[in-house]
Amino acid sequence: MRLQDREAISKIAASLKELDQLMDRMTEIREPFKVFTYMRKVMMHELRGNGLTELGRQSAMAYQRIAEAVRLYKDWIQATLDRGKPRMVHIRTSSPAPNLSKEKDIPPN
Repeated sequence: MRLQDREAISKIAASLKELDQLMDRMTEIREPFKVFTYMRKVMMHELRGNGLTELGRQSAMAYQRIAEAVRLYKDWIQATLDRGKPRMVHIRTSSPAPNLSKEKDIPPN
């Protein structure tokens, strides 16, 4: 392996290590995100391959799946928030409004 290739691999490995550390720190702060850390650990544990290229390819696929899961989670959260937003109620003006006065229901003293 050429020295240039080793340096490139080392740089990518350092970036991945930093990403893993950021994910771990994030899950310490936000409990619901732990699922992504667990997902990463399982996927990395399940890597199979005889060469660096195959392991790298599988690692890239694992991170792509995690990114897709994060996008789905974000979309689900947005959809949930959208459902909870107050909406304007449209009142039909074609029929007269009912008399809601309770004066006629009050007996005289």
